Amino acid sequence: MHKFRDEAALIRVLDEVADSLSALGVEPIFLGECPNKFNDAFQDDLWYAVQAGEEYWEQSHFFEYRTEPLVRERSSFAPGLDPKALKDGGATIVGDRIARLRGCLHHLQQKGWRDLVGFGGLIALIIEKGQRWLVLERPNVDDAEIYSWGEDGLFDIGKTERIDQEIEKPTLLRFKHVEQRNVDWLGDEALRYFRPVLQDTASATRLAEVLWDAVTAIRGQTSAPFALLSKASPTSFYGGGGRFEPPQVISDDLRQKEGEFRRPDATGKWPQYRPDPKAEPAEYSDLAKAMHTALAILEDADWRKHFSTAFGENLSDWQLGLLANADIAVLIRDNAAFRIEPGKLSQIGVFDYISFFNFDGYLPDIEEAARRAADGF
Repeated sequence: MHKFRDEAALIRVLDEVADSLSALGVEPIFLGECPNKFNDAFQDDLWYAVQAGEEYWEQSHFFEYRTEPLVRERSSFAPGLDPKALKDGGATIVGDRIARLRGCLHHLQQKGWRDLVGFGGLIALIIEKGQRWLVLERPNVDDAEIYSWGEDGLFDIGKTERIDQEIEKPTLLRFKHVEQRNVDWLGDEALRYFRPVLQDTASATRLAEVLWDAVTAIRGQTSAPFALLSKASPTSFYGGGGRFEPPQVISDDLRQKEGEFRRPDATGKWPQYRPDPKAEPAEYSDLAKAMHTALAILEDADWRKHFSTAFGENLSDWQLGLLANADIAVLIRDNAAFRIEPGKLSQIGVFDYISFFNFDGYLPDIEEAARRAADGF
């Protein structure tokens, strides 16, 4: 955990800025800066970024290896004008909200927030999930450390990767690692993200029923571990394509690219399997057909919507998937896990972010947590 140079003064400065932005009424909010961010093959000597909802701006300054400095930036904002007014404004249109956020970032700099933090890498104030977060990162070196604060000061809540690469996305914070001992210190909304609260029993029951049917159907084909990943779930920790990601079926017993979601046509005929365009066409395996059929039932039942209704959440681009072996079946939503039983979902606990394409390493911890939950621990 980072040792802050002046924690009390830092919290006052962060709260001052966060309070001033509360009237915006959107999330996520991001204010950040970093020297030497290293963006791909080019060297960012200085980097600044702000975001509020879908609006964002980032700017890089390049000094080294140049005869004269260069500034490169990009932005996107909603001008709040009708089409005629927008056309009439022409090239004079500017983003008022972006200007306000940039002013707040400059205010943090004037208040010396970097000196108060005592850190030479990326520092960012983020407001997301109803919580205020401070993120510290050394891009391309270490995972970013995520902190929040309360009456007793700053506390670490986990780690993420390359927060500087998440600008403009609807979800900025993905918790690669979670400090479980500190989760209960969070505010109500952020706590519900880690420990969802049931809002609609009927939707939860229906979801558990279709999940159990899918598990049972696939277990009829294999006793090996498998996973089903819903549409719009990130296929990488960085967020992938967000809501446009297709569903996936995952098993070590499937051939290359056999997990890419497929359906039979209206006559019941399956498409041909081709691992690449030059390969000879072949039939999908019985296991692949069973897994795709089970996933199709979940997608047709809109399992993301059922989860959203059951727990009162907007999943946005959050991960939702089913993970199972011969002994246990689990529903994963980002860092929260639920045991699947006939007509019942039981929350198991809070976990590090699971990679569905390398899920074997997570199963022992999940099974142990499920056993402890069943025993009342």
